[in-house]
Amino acid sequence: MKFGRLFALLILSILISSCSNKNYVEQQNSIVSVRKEGQVVLQQENKEEEKTTSKKKVEYKLFTEIIEDINNDGIDDNIKILEYKGEYTEDNIDLKICINETEQLFHIKTLNLNCIDKVELINLADGKKSIGLWLFPSSLYYANLWRHDYSYGLVVLNFSDNQISKIFDSNTLPYQAKDNYGIKYVGDGFIEFYDKVSQVYAKYNVITDESKKDLYYDRLSELKEYTSIETMEKQNFYNIEIKDIDLDKIDEIICSKFIPGVYHRRVFGEIDYIFNFKNNKYVVKKLTLRHDKRLELPEIKLKKYESNIQ
Repeated sequence: MKFGRLFALLILSILISSCSNKNYVEQQNSIVSVRKEGQVVLQQENKEEEKTTSKKKVEYKLFTEIIEDINNDGIDDNIKILEYKGEYTEDNIDLKICINETEQLFHIKTLNLNCIDKVELINLADGKKSIGLWLFPSSLYYANLWRHDYSYGLVVLNFSDNQISKIFDSNTLPYQAKDNYGIKYVGDGFIEFYDKVSQVYAKYNVITDESKKDLYYDRLSELKEYTSIETMEKQNFYNIEIKDIDLDKIDEIICSKFIPGVYHRRVFGEIDYIFNFKNNKYVVKKLTLRHDKRLELPEIKLKKYESNIQ
């Protein structure tokens, strides 16, 4: 009888020892002791975090490579533009820009612009150049648009002191702000147009087809009070142009928006925002309103800026 009790106690002690050893091994697998300079440091292994980190790895594909001396120092620079290799989204684009040994990531928020169309070098002061990235919607969307619905974006990057900086981004300009644009009919075929951010105001005739005058008057009469032009606020620029307007060997940037009309697809005009390079960035210099050339005064020079109004 005593021998049976002793045997049972022996079996129980073996089981307890086995469980303790198992718990100890499991604990050692989760906690690793590292001895460094006489100190013991505990490192908690987190295999789930390692899996998550590996999933977050982002891959980029090369869009284009340019060899050009953009700093005017007599040495060619190696420029690589890489796009995020993944599914397109409508409202942003992720880029990796590599210039020589410098590498930088850019997350650019847009309005339905998710592709790079082309890369263009832009002339700055002292013979230096910046990098212009033209953005546009995906080809399937873009192919079905009418001219007034075209949508462009431009981001300009500068490389100086081994740093890449953004000096212009059409996606962050303030003109898409709510209630920025307004229009009001004041009679006899004339409208008043304003742009709050730019603090500009214009009054001009919009009747260009006398045979449709009564139709215009009827539809314009609905605009007796100032009305916000939401379509201008929610759309990108229909055209962006890079051009040396004043022939000083420094390129300006001209961004254009349509002012929508009331009859079919005819517009009330186009407003141009003209930016020049000043203090190492592009700032708005002048606004011009262009309307139908059949009118007596087809162009209104709205405002010039001497300060750095962006």
